[in-house]
Amino acid sequence: MTESSLPRKQLVGSIGGIFLGLVFLVAAVAKAVDPGKLVQQIELEGLDFLFAATTVTLIALAIETGLGVALLLGVRNLWILIPSSLLVVFFLGLTGRNYWMVSQGLRDPVDCGCFGSLIERTPGEASWQDLLLLVPALLLAYWHRPGMGRRLPRARLGVAAALALGTVVWVARHPDMPFLEAAGEFRSIGGKADFEVSPNFRFTSGGTEIPGSRVYESNDSAVFLITSPNLESPLILDPTKRSIAELSLKRLVLLDEDRARLLDGADSSPEIPYEVGLEGIFFSLKQKEFLLARMSAKEG
Repeated sequence: MTESSLPRKQLVGSIGGIFLGLVFLVAAVAKAVDPGKLVQQIELEGLDFLFAATTVTLIALAIETGLGVALLLGVRNLWILIPSSLLVVFFLGLTGRNYWMVSQGLRDPVDCGCFGSLIERTPGEASWQDLLLLVPALLLAYWHRPGMGRRLPRARLGVAAALALGTVVWVARHPDMPFLEAAGEFRSIGGKADFEVSPNFRFTSGGTEIPGSRVYESNDSAVFLITSPNLESPLILDPTKRSIAELSLKRLVLLDEDRARLLDGADSSPEIPYEVGLEGIFFSLKQKEFLLARMSAKEG
């Protein structure tokens, strides 16, 4: 092997590592922008068996960001490449499993893959596109990697660790997180669910609290029940589904002024999308704007 060919091969390996790091980093940013979707996917795949889904979300984003930045900065030592390989295998396993389950009719088609909601893809597209993006880049990253005797790149690893920590802090402060962290394994309401009036939220329209409105929180999950004279029907807000639904009055039993019970049943009304902002949850219904606002410490 000539001396001129060695740097060329090392350059090829560096390009593979940088590309893989860029994919990791773009994927982490895409999921950090919409952590609710990642929480939902973690719950769907049953990955919250040790920790709450929100905690798993923060851990996953820290790992993906840290490895992505390290690879982008040219760190290709084994203690970066091995966990990167495990992450690639994990991603491909999830997308492949999702594609198989959808193809067998065992699961409704859901957008899946390492890019979160950044790119809308079918399960099949996510599976083969992630395969083509990740595997060649990973194999190239191993090509003429630095030897074990090289000095530890402390500065670059410090940058990677700092950005991983910064991602965790930023996502933890995302407006979605207070409404998701108590959701746990809850997916849908079954049997009966008991609710109590929450002192932490108020229901407003046009910046003014609506008299006679009640905001209830479930005793078992992060689901909200809203009743108001300005609504034709009670509303159920499930953060794990990112939607609001109108309820049949037959399903709602008011136990007293502060407690309500929701009975098992189905509702045919279409789900209402909502947006989460710094003030709370916004949604439109019958051409009116509503806000489920979180009470500040001073208001409480």
